[in-house]
Amino acid sequence: MRAGCLIMQSLTENMGRIAEVLEAWNNARGFWITVKFFSAFAKVLLPIIAVAAASYAFVKTGQWLQR
Repeated sequence: MRAGCLIMQSLTENMGRIAEVLEAWNNARGFWITVKFFSAFAKVLLPIIAVAAASYAFVKTGQWLQR
């Protein structure tokens, strides 16, 4: 009876370790998915902001380039 209890305890400890590893992997994977999303978002948004800033500067100063 005692041996069966030890086997079950060992199995549950191992499953707990596996669950912790899988949880850590999912957290890391989720982090990289978030980083990739923000990277793609920035690639779209930054050129739009740059054009808007250049247009604003042109309207404000009346000069496109300094010569």
